[in-house]
Amino acid sequence: MNSKEASFGRELVTNPERVRELGARMANENLRWRTRLKNGSYSSAQIDRAFHEVFKLIQAEIDCTQCGVCCRDMSFELGAGDIQRLARHLNLSIADFRSTYVLEESEEETLATPCPFLKCSRCSCYEARPEVCRSFPHLDKPDMTSRLLGVISNAERCPIVFNVVEHMKDRFAEEKGR
Repeated sequence: MNSKEASFGRELVTNPERVRELGARMANENLRWRTRLKNGSYSSAQIDRAFHEVFKLIQAEIDCTQCGVCCRDMSFELGAGDIQRLARHLNLSIADFRSTYVLEESEEETLATPCPFLKCSRCSCYEARPEVCRSFPHLDKPDMTSRLLGVISNAERCPIVFNVVEHMKDRFAEEKGR
């Protein structure tokens, strides 16, 4: 994955190593942007609409199944439905699934990192994947302003999140100047 031009005219950074490098370099700038955005004159609904619109555009341009960074770097909690679905998919009992795949040292039922189902940057149980994986990177959910710290943290890992944040910084800087 390299850089490419998005349909809305902004070059996308799609190389995960470059995203990690740039995201780490921009962490303080992103925190300042978060503060300005939260304290600005924009309503939560305006911010949500903008995030959802930009996410939809960028998600259409980047194939996240070609990356797998979230599966290699992040751990996710599993719900009861996730465990049942995955155990059924793998033809395991729930007890066997838990003993094989769930971290014992965690209070929550958490899948090991890197994800044991990641094979060559692809999910080997994609149809049965946990809900948190289905909805990642969570940029289409409501009340984005309350989740900006997580978004900024994920901008150092996920090419989609990185590009959404960069576009949002540009977008709200332009609107501020009007």
